[in-house]
Amino acid sequence: MLAFLVATLIDAYSANSWKHLVFFAVFCFTGVIGETMISIWWHLFFGRKFWTYIVDTVYHKYTSLLNFIPWGMGGLLYLTILSKTIPDPYGPAYQNLENIFLFALVFVVLLQVLIFRMLLHRNSGNKFREITFESTFFFYLPILGLIIFLALIYGNEIYLLAIVFGLFAAAIEYLFGQATQFFITKKLWVYNYLAADQGHFTPLTIPLFALGGFYFWSIARILDGLLL
Repeated sequence: MLAFLVATLIDAYSANSWKHLVFFAVFCFTGVIGETMISIWWHLFFGRKFWTYIVDTVYHKYTSLLNFIPWGMGGLLYLTILSKTIPDPYGPAYQNLENIFLFALVFVVLLQVLIFRMLLHRNSGNKFREITFESTFFFYLPILGLIIFLALIYGNEIYLLAIVFGLFAAAIEYLFGQATQFFITKKLWVYNYLAADQGHFTPLTIPLFALGGFYFWSIARILDGLLL
């Protein structure tokens, strides 16, 4: 974990700006919070957790104490992808994106939970047990709808961002998981659905990592406004 922290300090020093350190510190906590909320969200609908942490676990094994620094770096990597994909992500072209994204996300998830409880599964203990097209589509529909909604407002580059966010972050996480197992001789986490490579990877993370990109972008826009 120290390597991530040292890299961030070197980057801030070479750029003669400590703004990225503020972003890094905030991302450490918002990343862990976001990851935990995603896992709880999944567990509302499915019988098993999306993932299970093994080392230094926190809050029913939804996350780990080792995750703070990696999420700080992960947030900065998202911003790097953002800056390489679109011009001026903090400019007026994306005005109010953070407010629209965060409020819309809360709204669609609450609506999804309401539909699930009232129309599909009246018994709160009755959850999806298997990954099927219908159960997967139902869970990921809010993400798809949210990306389409943002694209209608801000342009088709939102689709490109979603694809790049999802694929790039999923690949980085897989490599990080392999590196973690190499150094501590055990997995930091295992995935429980459609898992490959002994639980290191599942394609089901790609839409969630796409969502994570817009999550960190929204937080960065808030921070950028506060630090001006």
